[in-house]
Amino acid sequence: MILPPFRVCAVAGLLAVSVVLTGCGGSSTSASSGSTTTATTAVEGTAAYVSEQSELKGNFSENVTLDANTVYKITGEVNFLDGTTLTIPAGTKLYGSSGSAYLAINRGAKIFAEGTAANPIIFTSAKDIAGTAAKNDQGQWGGLTILGKSSNNKGEKTYEAGTQKYGPVNGVADEADSSGILKYVIVKYSGFEVEKDKELNGISLGSVGSGTVIENIAVIGSADDGIEFWGGTVNVKNLYIYNAADDSVDTDQGYVGTIDNVYVQQVAVDDETGSRAIEADSFDSTSAGTPVATVSMKNATLNTVGRAIRLREGTGYVFDNVQVNVKSSSADPASADYFKDIAAIRISDQVTFDGANISTTGTGIAVKNDAVQLVTNDTAAGDIGADGKITTGKGIYRDSETMNYFQGLSAVHEVVGVSGDMID
Repeated sequence: MILPPFRVCAVAGLLAVSVVLTGCGGSSTSASSGSTTTATTAVEGTAAYVSEQSELKGNFSENVTLDANTVYKITGEVNFLDGTTLTIPAGTKLYGSSGSAYLAINRGAKIFAEGTAANPIIFTSAKDIAGTAAKNDQGQWGGLTILGKSSNNKGEKTYEAGTQKYGPVNGVADEADSSGILKYVIVKYSGFEVEKDKELNGISLGSVGSGTVIENIAVIGSADDGIEFWGGTVNVKNLYIYNAADDSVDTDQGYVGTIDNVYVQQVAVDDETGSRAIEADSFDSTSAGTPVATVSMKNATLNTVGRAIRLREGTGYVFDNVQVNVKSSSADPASADYFKDIAAIRISDQVTFDGANISTTGTGIAVKNDAVQLVTNDTAAGDIGADGKITTGKGIYRDSETMNYFQGLSAVHEVVGVSGDMID
């Protein structure tokens, strides 16, 4: 059976706004608003400079409150440092001036960005502000980064796309740490490769604590991940990820938290076997680390191109009312690796099998693969057993070990295309 539709009511208003904002041509706001630089004696990294120039630039060691009637430019790497607060009222628009432009809320700083369903806060690109961005564009500016003092399983770390620190201070983690509030926030056309394997995501969260509120969030058109967690204990509620080129939801370094009410739609991906709706890691290929990453995903619909889920490095994951839909793939049916390439789920290493921290609860997980076709009379080859079950896991699991693990759980539903019909 297919799970019942997941709840989208709480995020419906944000999704409606998101649909409007992803139309060809982007936002209708004039590019001239907020983009003109005037002579000033104010110093970068101060509230006075922001007020005069309508621009966030430099390292801030004082509080800044923005004005919803102004469009703000983000130039280069912008840091709000320990002890500072950035306040963004509902309806405010900010845009990155280039690929390398991004906003970082450093460890000990806070952001209060509280939009509403009718007036979300929008982080976007210069092209979108100018009205020249297309619906499925990606990677026109960096993104939003928040770094906190909560736990991870690798200690104090340096953010991969910069020099900022996240994680425990002097060895002490504050799991209830607050980095502020994000509500009704849209991040558009983000993601930028600083250097090989060091990318900015739509939203990057490093050891962000459970005292932080993140809900009603849309990430649209990231050239890397939609949202990535490096450790931390923050929970996220009402999350919409559209057209992330790499992974839509990426967790790593011992992240422990709940991600509730999620909708993922892949469109243009970097690699159909490497870009997934879920990529989950904990520590490394030999150890799960402490804490072991334990992600609870609830009430989610994940629509993917090619593979959907990869679990590795000892991660734990709890699936509760999660529907996976592999919608399409360009994998060659004549290839010897076709059924591996098209598989929806993979557990990648022995440490993850040994940890046995992947489970289901409630209505569990349903996996439907529309991109693979099996025929009902293929029982001789073992595709579908006499009981109607997909005994070899074709289209569902990357290998027999993954299949055996998931088929040993409760509330796991496997569905593939069969001669135009569906078999459960």
